[in-house]
Amino acid sequence: MKNIEELAKEISYLNSTEINRLSEALLEYNINATIYHFGIIPSIGIVSDVEKFEVYMVDSGQAKLLVVKLIKETFGLGLRDAKYCVDNIPCLLAENFTYNDAKKIKRDFEEIGATISINDSNS
Repeated sequence: MKNIEELAKEISYLNSTEINRLSEALLEYNINATIYHFGIIPSIGIVSDVEKFEVYMVDSGQAKLLVVKLIKETFGLGLRDAKYCVDNIPCLLAENFTYNDAKKIKRDFEEIGATISINDSNS
């Protein structure tokens, strides 16, 4: 068995779709990894475009179908992956985005009633 550091390093390279699939696989062993997906709004002073941010959906709001559609359009996911994200809140929508891109995603989703959190992925 690989040591914990190697396993953590491999997991850190997964994208959000792969993390969701990993969560599903862990459920087969009665491990609910969804509780480890969370977003915290950072306190941001001056933000550089070089810094990278993660975008989490913490609530899909009332218009779940519109949210699924926007996830599909924005991130190029299929219906199943988009619906999985809406059904498994909180959900990592995007990672390694500039602050301006993260704010645009947040604005687009909040226009249809979803609640979005932006995390600084550099810390």
